[in-house]
Amino acid sequence: MSHAFKTIAITTLGCKVNQCDSAAIANQLQAQGYCLVPFTEEADCYVINTCVVTASTEAQSRQLIRRALRLSEKAPVIVTGCYAQQNAGVLHAISERVQVAGNVEKNDLPCRIDSLLKGNKVSFSVGDIACQNMFTTPGAETFTGRSRAFLKIQDGCNSHCA
Repeated sequence: MSHAFKTIAITTLGCKVNQCDSAAIANQLQAQGYCLVPFTEEADCYVINTCVVTASTEAQSRQLIRRALRLSEKAPVIVTGCYAQQNAGVLHAISERVQVAGNVEKNDLPCRIDSLLKGNKVSFSVGDIACQNMFTTPGAETFTGRSRAFLKIQDGCNSHCA
């Protein structure tokens, strides 16, 4: 089923791993027939891939969530990434339209978005990364707006150095 009439806006904060994950999610959504639009436009769904490295990126994450909520009165806002992983409660408190997906759920995000936009109830969860298997998202075939692509060779941390 084509979803060409459904629009998705994706924005990314932080590291190259997040950029690679967002590109892979965008590729999968486009393959399902969704149309990607700039994050500054109204969309049927917003995806924000967050970072927790600095207080500034945490604040930017919350600002982007509020911006998406203002751009559309009914679109779900899916928040993933490290800030979402560590502060799910803070993000859920912003709005009932905010859905927090743990880093391990990035693999399945396009299917969950598809189901959510079809009006189905979708359950997102944020588990303890340390207690779960390592996760990988499929690689991205294209990196829109970039001259070079990233090749992700590791995801997460097993804390062996600690």
